[in-house]
Amino acid sequence: RELSVVFAALICAVPTLVQAHASPLEYTPTSGSRLAEPPSEIRIRFSERVETGASRIVVKDESGVAVHAGDAQVDPTDAHRLSVRLAGGREGTYVATWSVVSADDGHFTKGGFAYSVGSSTAAVADMTHFRAHGEQHPMGSVARAHVLVPAAQVGNG
Repeated sequence: RELSVVFAALICAVPTLVQAHASPLEYTPTSGSRLAEPPSEIRIRFSERVETGASRIVVKDESGVAVHAGDAQVDPTDAHRLSVRLAGGREGTYVATWSVVSADDGHFTKGGFAYSVGSSTAAVADMTHFRAHGEQHPMGSVARAHVLVPAAQVGNG
């Protein structure tokens, strides 16, 4: 019984020691880029797999009008990639914000980047890449503890 209590305590402690966050590794279009034509979609590659139903990308123009078409989708062949289709566009500066829950550790992170379309748009200022501090998703460690602790208790009968 004491062993199962120690094991349960370790299970709860380990996720906070080894957890990272799903951080963006690559943006398409690239952060701060100036494009001749509007892109048809925004793609982001993350350092960890992202949860399908809990991850999103929102793209807005200079007026704050959303230009994304539908919900963001996790690539079925690579759960590190999240994308959203865009509904047209015109010259101007756009801000793409993202929020994801890591499928690997349950952490929630968010951030964004800016890009511009057309030659007459102002330069994209120092808001080319911003990222808010990540937080742990409320069910991250709790879900793992509920799955693993009963297994430890069964093993020590």
